[in-house]
Amino acid sequence: MRKTVHTILALAMVIAMGGGCSKEEEKKDSTAKMPSVTKEPIAITAPFLPAMDNAPFLVQVNDHKLTMSEAMPEITMRTQQYLAPMRSTITSIQELNLLTQKAQRDAVSNVVNQFIAEASLLIAVESSKVKVDEADIAKFTKGAGPVPSGMPQEELTQRVKIAKFIEAKMAGLADPPDIEIKKLYDKSSAQLRMPESVEARHILIKIEEADSERTKKSKRKKIEKLRKELVKGEDFAKLARKNSDCPSGQDGGKLKPFGRKAMVKEFEDAAFSQKIGVLGPVVETAFGFHIIEVLARNKEQIVPLEQVRPRIVEFLKYNILLDALRNKLDIKYGKEYSKAIGG
Repeated sequence: MRKTVHTILALAMVIAMGGGCSKEEEKKDSTAKMPSVTKEPIAITAPFLPAMDNAPFLVQVNDHKLTMSEAMPEITMRTQQYLAPMRSTITSIQELNLLTQKAQRDAVSNVVNQFIAEASLLIAVESSKVKVDEADIAKFTKGAGPVPSGMPQEELTQRVKIAKFIEAKMAGLADPPDIEIKKLYDKSSAQLRMPESVEARHILIKIEEADSERTKKSKRKKIEKLRKELVKGEDFAKLARKNSDCPSGQDGGKLKPFGRKAMVKEFEDAAFSQKIGVLGPVVETAFGFHIIEVLARNKEQIVPLEQVRPRIVEFLKYNILLDALRNKLDIKYGKEYSKAIGG
């Protein structure tokens, strides 16, 4: 089963549970958003777990073992992902060490738990002799998007077997009690928070890098003319479909709801300050000239329980399934695991 940790379940869970402006306005320089600090940030290097022998294992599930050498790439990636957002605010070696140690302990624990889940499902699938055909593969991958290029057919088939197994087993489980659903909902409130957002439509006249000043002035005149037509009552969607250089023009200029920091600053400032239903002045960004109309503004809120209830039910049932599978297996934690989590 020597698979890289976290690869088997990714597609399987997506396909078992279902699953702007061509992103141009969403592109932004993340380095420019980093908070300024008075001290030079400490460099974050590779994780520094205690020296370990690669042969001993972290965890063994029946005959399937996970060694440190197999888990290290995933542990390293997760540790660095945890530390990356803090890069500019870490100001001492001591702080870096403490944060790194915590990140590594959490990463090891999560990777081991992920491996146990993978092994539990793979063993169950093998013993239940799940079979799939081309129709199953087509059905289960339809909602998961394109299959990663270069994926061996054997691995795809294995993933679909897992997805089919999960779907069948979860269908036979009763829904968890309302009190458990509410408990998980309350515990997940931070992840269920929807930030303030805006619904808007726009028309873009794109500026090319090679445009001369004369060409830019011509484009500016064009966007101003379009705005005058809109003020006189011309249909916004019609003009957007005919004139906008943004792919959203095909949808009448309408963008998906977006929050702060999703768009370039000039576009964001206009969208979050304009009155609803009122055309704003022409806005210039690095992408070109925009006419923006705000259609609605949504306050920050917690996603209602009923809206996420189906997903919570799926999550709880999935964990009930995993617990049942794990209880049938022989799971042993190695010395390397205790060293890694400081046990």
